[in-house]
Amino acid sequence: MKLLKYVKTRDLQPIVSAIEHNTWFTGLDLSGVKMTGETQAEVLKVMHKNCLIEDINLSNTGITVEFVVKLGTAILSNTGSQLTRIDLSKNLLDDRAMISFLGSLSNLSRGLSHLNISNTKLTGKGLNKIFELMTQHDSIFGGLQVLNISDNSTKGEDLQNMYRFLGNPNNITHLDLSGIECALENLMVALQRGCTSLTHLYLSKNVYTHKKKEIAVQPSWKQFFASTCSLEYLDMSYCKIPVDALKELMLGISSNMHLTNLHLNVAGNDFQQTGSINIESTIANIHNIASLDISNNNLDHGLATLLPWIKTNKSLKHLSIGRNFEHVKQKQLPTVLDGIVQLIQDEDCDLESLSLADSKLKHHISLVINALGRSNGSLTELDISGNQMGDFGARMLSKALQINNKLKTIIWDKNGVTSQGFEDVADALEKLKNCESLYLKEFHNEKMPTPVNDMVVAQQRSPEKTEAAIQRLLPQLQDVADRSTGEDNPVGKRLKELSDDLKKVLDNQMKKTVEDMLECTTKQFTAINQR
Repeated sequence: MKLLKYVKTRDLQPIVSAIEHNTWFTGLDLSGVKMTGETQAEVLKVMHKNCLIEDINLSNTGITVEFVVKLGTAILSNTGSQLTRIDLSKNLLDDRAMISFLGSLSNLSRGLSHLNISNTKLTGKGLNKIFELMTQHDSIFGGLQVLNISDNSTKGEDLQNMYRFLGNPNNITHLDLSGIECALENLMVALQRGCTSLTHLYLSKNVYTHKKKEIAVQPSWKQFFASTCSLEYLDMSYCKIPVDALKELMLGISSNMHLTNLHLNVAGNDFQQTGSINIESTIANIHNIASLDISNNNLDHGLATLLPWIKTNKSLKHLSIGRNFEHVKQKQLPTVLDGIVQLIQDEDCDLESLSLADSKLKHHISLVINALGRSNGSLTELDISGNQMGDFGARMLSKALQINNKLKTIIWDKNGVTSQGFEDVADALEKLKNCESLYLKEFHNEKMPTPVNDMVVAQQRSPEKTEAAIQRLLPQLQDVADRSTGEDNPVGKRLKELSDDLKKVLDNQMKKTVEDMLECTTKQFTAINQR
């Protein structure tokens, strides 16, 4: 039941109360709803009696420490509880309440498969106690598939009990430890031993080690990346990973014959030019990375030598390199950007998506935009938002739109574009819409999000001109959006199929209900006549 967030507060209590005896819904989703005391009381009644609810989501509901303790008691007293998924994230709780709650789950016959206690103000000591409890109750927590404890600051606490729990054989596929400040060099030992089913691993805003001196890359670091079998998404952004550890990470992935289409995010690690050298020494031979995010790493001039190597990688489809140009001198920017031009134009490059977001390239972004006119055809998505290109860049973009017929997605907000720039882009889209040329009618753009930020700023500076330009531009952007959801769009087709299937199910259900009502009425009428 996931629509309760749209219900008025006064109507919420009776609806939740009705679920106490329901035999239909298997989930209770109150996420984002600030529950009153009365509604909280009804939730406790539901969890005390209902034997059908499998999933409860109380994320960001304002629940208190006292409520969580009572919720645990209610679940414990329900011997028929079918609960397997719990989300208490984004609530101001504490160690005592969470330990008490998790300790109350000992009677769950099916055990937990999903647990989200992220951003609940837990401490390092509290997490150690929680993982000790989870290790002791393997029948409840041993079957976890999704575990999220992110954004609970441990302040460098040694999380030995967490490493011990994760080091035991488990079924976890999605693990989120972002922002808990754990040491990754210790974590990898545990993950290699116990977490053999991982598909999604989120480790951003942690640290490689808590050591201040003599930092060495342990063999277990590379061994995890070389041996993991199912990993699809790996986020190690903003972890201060040493450049030597970066190289071992890349070599480990390169040697792993089990991985395919890995999405790797190592943004914000301040690799600088040394890191750029380590990436270029391995990237050409990596066959299993489909998406690479190396943005905000101060690569600067290192991009000039790195990009030619990236161009030779045949598996890489998505690349994010924004915020890497801050220390490149203006006169040297064209040399660095030439590598990006080659990515766009070289026929041997298979890159499909490129992000230069928040790079503040100003008028130099025109070098990239102009390259779209001679694109190799594989690039279908481009993000040039946050580059301060102004109206000059918008004019260049409008010209590129009339030439390039392969781009499907263009993101261009936060560029300081004014009413004149909006007029130029609107002109280009109108020409494409009305053009009789077969070449231009093959324009495939499916997604060109409205530049809301630029429109707001421009509206404040020149209301009348901006309003007129927006009135011309918005219908064109709507046409682009309509094409992406048209009948020929695979997503649109699938949604229509699901809608048709749902209609059939509801029609059959209604027909059966009417038949049952008629049968019941007939029996009642017959019984009355017989009297």
